[in-house]
Amino acid sequence: MRIHFSVLVAALMALVTGCNQGKDRWAAKRPQTVPVSGIVMYKGEPVEKAQINFVPASATDSAAYAISKADGKFTLSTFETGDGAPPGSYQVTVNKKSVETIPNPNDPSGPPQGSKEVSYLPQKYGSLSTTTIEITVPESGTKDVVIELND
Repeated sequence: MRIHFSVLVAALMALVTGCNQGKDRWAAKRPQTVPVSGIVMYKGEPVEKAQINFVPASATDSAAYAISKADGKFTLSTFETGDGAPPGSYQVTVNKKSVETIPNPNDPSGPPQGSKEVSYLPQKYGSLSTTTIEITVPESGTKDVVIELND
């Protein structure tokens, strides 16, 4: 019985060790990230639940993203939650949308007539082809990014 238990423990240790090596191997190939945080403002007010995307100039580089909190503040993530972004130049998109159902006026308790997407921010900031926001993340990172949106 002891031999079976020893074999089981050795097999589990080999499995755990093998899994950890796989994770480290992938993490070692990732680009370095630096802390990046800031605030999103629209008409002088913080924007809650805005989706912020930092899209790098090169398609082979890694993008970063965040969702702003109630106070408009955000912390970027690239590979892991809150790990920041690789240093470099980015175009930034910002969206805050919801989907609302359109009730059927002939049958209010029946299936809806359809749905519509509602945007709470100017649409020009929501697309790479129209955004005017460009940010460079320095090698040291930054904690004071201010994204001010205007009509």
